Amino acid sequence: MKLMKPILMLAAFMLSVQWLFGQSTIAYSNGPAFQLPGMNGYAKGIDLDGDGTLDCTFSAGEMYCTDDIPISGCTQPYYVSASGTNALLWQGGQVCVMSAGSVIGSGVSTNTVWGNPGQGDLLTIYISSPRDGTSTWTAPLQTLTNGYLGLRFSAADGLHYGWIHARLPDLSIGTNGFPTEFFSPVIVDWAYETRVNTAIVAGATIVTALQAAPQMVRAGYLRLYWQAETGKTYQIQSTANLLPPAWTNLDISIVATGTNAMTDIPIASGAEFYRIVEVN
Repeated sequence: MKLMKPILMLAAFMLSVQWLFGQSTIAYSNGPAFQLPGMNGYAKGIDLDGDGTLDCTFSAGEMYCTDDIPISGCTQPYYVSASGTNALLWQGGQVCVMSAGSVIGSGVSTNTVWGNPGQGDLLTIYISSPRDGTSTWTAPLQTLTNGYLGLRFSAADGLHYGWIHARLPDLSIGTNGFPTEFFSPVIVDWAYETRVNTAIVAGATIVTALQAAPQMVRAGYLRLYWQAETGKTYQIQSTANLLPPAWTNLDISIVATGTNAMTDIPIASGAEFYRIVEVN
């Protein structure tokens, strides 16, 4: 009876699937998404590996407006900075915003470099002209409008590489007559490679297999069932809580021989969550 609650929670939890780049050693955080601060100097940060220390921060600069009446123009800058000994990926003398699928690692391309430890710079500037009724954003985020920042951060075991997904806000007018989002960029989600000195692909995340409700077929074991692709390898992961980055690879990987797969795992002494992820 003590196992009933964990098993039911597991069954409900496993009914989601993401179709993205997959890698079982990636620690992925699906937000919560947040907008950059709209106040001068106010900062918000991200702790990729959950060690209690921010790996990078985001802030806003002071808004400047011309003093003629009516106002002819205002500018609002937004910044991103690496923390401590961490570094951001740069390109062409500015923070690099790259497309999904770009490789982030020690071997950067010829036109990108890792910035100095703790270095930061402009992410974008919002420029508006109330007089003319126009507005625009500047590079580097303006180029893609929806892209990825590369981050190299230091952990107790060495260097790790990660990505941070950023986009411009949705300024379409809602039913209340105001923009859907405030006038500041949005940080959507982020991830990092848990293996030391291992590159990560921008946008790569955990791809979970669609799982059926688990069963206790034999004493002391929990049987997991999931939809599979023939020839693809699947890794079993577990965690005692759902706070990222919490998942740990078990010493169980399965190569699917059909469109459905299964395995038995020993039941843990306490409540555990399990999931099956695809392995590249």
